Amino acid sequence: MERNGLLKIEKRPLPSWLIFWIVALPLSWGMIFQLLSLPSAIKYTADIAWLVLLGFMVFRRNIKVERKLYPLAILITVFFLYCLVLYLINYQSVIYFLWGTRNNFRYYVFFFAVAVYFTYEDAKRSFQIMDVLFWINVPTTLIQYFVFHYKQDYLGGIFGVESGANAATIIFFTIVLSRSLLRYMEKEESFSLCGGKCMAALFISALAEIKFFFVFFIIILVMAALLTSFSWRKLLIFVAGGALVIATSTLLVTLFDFEGFLSFENIWKAATQKHYSSDKTVNRLSAIPVLAEM
Repeated sequence: MERNGLLKIEKRPLPSWLIFWIVALPLSWGMIFQLLSLPSAIKYTADIAWLVLLGFMVFRRNIKVERKLYPLAILITVFFLYCLVLYLINYQSVIYFLWGTRNNFRYYVFFFAVAVYFTYEDAKRSFQIMDVLFWINVPTTLIQYFVFHYKQDYLGGIFGVESGANAATIIFFTIVLSRSLLRYMEKEESFSLCGGKCMAALFISALAEIKFFFVFFIIILVMAALLTSFSWRKLLIFVAGGALVIATSTLLVTLFDFEGFLSFENIWKAATQKHYSSDKTVNRLSAIPVLAEM
């Protein structure tokens, strides 16, 4: 780390900085494109970043990937070859193929880049930044809802107020709460802090009509319990989590009339129905068989 007056410049390799940029860009989406009115083309700098990362991993021969990543690498290669064969059989457009390759495989490039270039401290710092942004997101979302009256798909907190902004909220909450619940069960985080995050996330999800996050939250809670040993702390968070789900889901019923949406029958119905709202829309949970029929 170099010091220049009060400014601290940390020395790190270029791939590490590129990974930080790919992480930071979506987290600052709303501020960059809506608050500051900067051009949306900036988002494609993330594509440049992962392409450069891919180049580093392909052409730097001194990189060693752990053997436990080999099966995943093989599966991804098979998936790519499968996509290539389907493209050749159902030839449409080279542009479509390249764009589809970008959409499907950039995440794998990012995953392996993190495995190769990110240190434990880098990952820890990224999660700490997300924790800070979580608490910035809470008042931001509340102001948007109660002062500016943004609702449902337009209620995105730090991710903006455009249609579908709350989709990023689901992913963000899933990452933050997964880590927080695991840390709590491993006695690395207090009950009040973990419980506060859960309560805030569920309350905001109710305001933004993110009803499926309630299902995700239950899954996260169960998975965190399976990954850790039994303790009274675990039992306490289960009871508190169940109470929070019941309390905040009543808010969903009050605001949007989703009576009984957490019942097994309604969850199964939502997961198996072919279309979302009309015959021309695809239900996210049953998209594969519908697209296969088409």
